[in-house]
Amino acid sequence: MSGVAVGIGILFLGLIMAFFIHADPDRFVEAYTRDNRNKDVSDIEIIRAAYSECIPYVNEGLNTALISWLLLGIWTAFIEFGIATGTVVIKNWSLFWLLIFVSSIGSLLGFILTVIFFLRKKSIRKALFAIQLKKSDKAEISIKI
Repeated sequence: MSGVAVGIGILFLGLIMAFFIHADPDRFVEAYTRDNRNKDVSDIEIIRAAYSECIPYVNEGLNTALISWLLLGIWTAFIEFGIATGTVVIKNWSLFWLLIFVSSIGSLLGFILTVIFFLRKKSIRKALFAIQLKKSDKAEISIKI
């Protein structure tokens, strides 16, 4: 059972890395620029479309990273609590410490990726707000942001 919980947590981390690759707005800007090279589309529209396109990936990555961090952390805490109270009996201590180590590292990675996705989401929202202001007549405000 313990190995299954750690395996699921590691699978979540793999999904997070996939979202991390797709959540880069610069890749979307390059792709949109290539696709609209011959069309009469402004740079602001390309940037707005690219940043809007990566928002769902950032949201999914943030949610998955948060779930992974919480599940692995809670699993590790329950196992350690069970050991401390004597309700869990360990037959193979080396495997137990390996699972705890992998779970702890996975939880740490989940936390770090949660912070990274949150900061990326915040910067994308800020950029979209600045683009929206730039399109309106309040360009002075958007330059300060």
